[in-house]
Amino acid sequence: TSVPLSILGLSLLVALLFSFLWTRRITTDISRPLQLLVSASKQLGEMNFTPQQFPPTRWQEVNELALAHEEMRRQIAEAANDLEEKITARTLALQKLSRAIEQSPVSVVITDVDGNIEYVNPHFCQLTGYTSEEVLGGNARLLKSGQTPASVYEELWRTITAGNSWQGEFNNKRKDGSFFDEKAIISPLRSAAGTITHYVAVKEDITQQKKDQAELRQARETGEAAGIGAHHVDRRFALDDPFGQLP
Repeated sequence: TSVPLSILGLSLLVALLFSFLWTRRITTDISRPLQLLVSASKQLGEMNFTPQQFPPTRWQEVNELALAHEEMRRQIAEAANDLEEKITARTLALQKLSRAIEQSPVSVVITDVDGNIEYVNPHFCQLTGYTSEEVLGGNARLLKSGQTPASVYEELWRTITAGNSWQGEFNNKRKDGSFFDEKAIISPLRSAAGTITHYVAVKEDITQQKKDQAELRQARETGEAAGIGAHHVDRRFALDDPFGQLP
């Protein structure tokens, strides 16, 4: 009885050993490709799109998973390259726009919806005498001279808060207290949802232009007055000497 039991025990031990070795081989065959897939997924997370080599296995499911992962890598790489090209193009466009604003011969001011200044270009500083640090965070009303009628500002705010652009003229005051005239176009900026988030003002210094116009108008009025005076003198002489007898 003891012999069969010994043979049975030995057989069971051999079976368990074989089962362990077989299971370990199966585990190795599956775990190695899965480890490669995990490593490749980590590389994707790090934006590393280098192709990975997945050796074929006897397991069809593992092979299909490797192929699917490689296809996903290829699509993500293409999308990333396309996005990078778009970002580069958009960045170049923004750089051009930024240089155009920075080098513009007119003042550009961007405020929030309450009129608090968030950006001014160099020409604004050159014209007003304020540095950007002095005006950023302050309100655009700091330029008010008191010479522009309140009705102008009322119309301005009524127009831009309704979502429309406003055009008009201001008489403003520089940092040194001197006055200057500006022609302005102020428009609302909207978010993607259509909400007004900022206002942008593009303003041209028309001080010299208005001065020239005033001088021209004065010269014209002076000339007309002189012409009227000469006409009266000629008429008086004509009445005093209707036949041209006076020397």
